[in-house]
Amino acid sequence: MLAEQGTVASAGIFLVSLKLGIYAVMRFLIPLLPEVAEQWAWFVVTLSLIGIFYGVLLAFMQINFRRLLAFAIISQTGLIVIGLFDFNSHALEGSIILAVSYGLATAGILLSLGMIYKRTHTAFIPRLGGMFDTNTAIAFLFVICALSTMVMPGTPGFDGIHLLLEGTIKGQGWFVAIAILFGNVLAVGLLLRAFQQIFIAAPKRFQGAFTYTHHTSSQPSPRNEWIIAIVICGLLIATGVNTSPWLHIIDQNLESIHGSFSSMGAAHPDAPITQSITSKDH
Repeated sequence: MLAEQGTVASAGIFLVSLKLGIYAVMRFLIPLLPEVAEQWAWFVVTLSLIGIFYGVLLAFMQINFRRLLAFAIISQTGLIVIGLFDFNSHALEGSIILAVSYGLATAGILLSLGMIYKRTHTAFIPRLGGMFDTNTAIAFLFVICALSTMVMPGTPGFDGIHLLLEGTIKGQGWFVAIAILFGNVLAVGLLLRAFQQIFIAAPKRFQGAFTYTHHTSSQPSPRNEWIIAIVICGLLIATGVNTSPWLHIIDQNLESIHGSFSSMGAAHPDAPITQSITSKDH
């Protein structure tokens, strides 16, 4: 309801809070309560798998693009949570990269949807359509960010999903890895379907053409839209082409978590969670 009834800023706060929850689990819950986390990992993974496909199902039923985006992001958040509870370095690194990549891509999609709403005063997809010719910058920003959530080559999520899948195969097996990959493809398919309905297809309920003819100071100008699109898409592509600095920073920040599990391994040398965390293959 917050994503639907609130402003674009409130929707952004809602989606950012999901990433903060992931950070809290990784930074505080797992290091402070490793035995409890290992004991209930199967339950969290099961809930995350359910959340992935349930979020996709709910997103498929939406005609409000704010609600569609909210449910799609919830589905993708389940994928990241599974990586946290795989308890190995590859999955942790992949989850962090995906969280940052999804956050940046989500910011771009939120901005594009906010500019659409500012110009059309509607969030209902059936009332939109054929906006590509008159809103090229918004369309460019939307589709690049949607492809980034699909972890296409050249985006930061591409290396992140490989690390996550490798860690998930080690920690949970092939079935869970295939399930999260399939769920992510479905979620991104919904975003691409929304792109087709908003920018390419003709509106199902005619509301009039949306052009810059009656541009006012309260509406974003074409120049500002292009600046926003180029900056966000440039960040996604630049960080996707070279993810080595990201991985270096992540490895340094994971040392504290590595140390907490190492100390637990001294007390419980046979704990599988310690063995998987402390074995780095880089």
